[in-house]
Amino acid sequence: RVPAGTPHTARQLVCLRLLLCAVQQVSGELPEVFPRVPLRSFGVVSSCFAPLDALFLDRVCSVANKEWFHGWASAAQADALTRQHGIGAYIVRFSSRAPGCFCLSRFTGTRGSHKLFRYVPEDGTFVKLDSRTAYASLDAAIADSPELTVPAFGAPYMWPFVVGAEAGHASMHAGHASMHSSTDEAESILGAS
Repeated sequence: RVPAGTPHTARQLVCLRLLLCAVQQVSGELPEVFPRVPLRSFGVVSSCFAPLDALFLDRVCSVANKEWFHGWASAAQADALTRQHGIGAYIVRFSSRAPGCFCLSRFTGTRGSHKLFRYVPEDGTFVKLDSRTAYASLDAAIADSPELTVPAFGAPYMWPFVVGAEAGHASMHAGHASMHSSTDEAESILGAS
């Protein structure tokens, strides 16, 4: 968990740093954070949450702090994770085949299903590419899909926003106690340059 007195902007920066510099850890362990931002990561994150303006961190965190967001999970990892949780389980991740898109991955009972959404910065919508349906948010797209019944737990970017007593609940909810690291680990990421 992040220390209780940590300002919201610092939490957002921790989340952004994890998103840009961390390797996905599907096992629920705290992701390893690298000292440099890979160009590919910067390109994907900046295109998925464009433009780089005063609201950029708000847009990043409005998605990254969700229990269903698994960032850099691959299609195979998404299939395994949703299959483990059963029919109706879903995650949202960055698309590995369509840079700048989000992929809503779900388990249908026999196989994985993957739908692409592109963020449109001009109007702030998320457009489902196969139907051209526009949604005000990824939450709205999920709500419009009754077959999506349960997010696959273990989202790696939520923990900077979990404080105090909420940490235990979120940790149990996610099924991964190690997801919400100790104060020392959080402070080391906050203090990392």
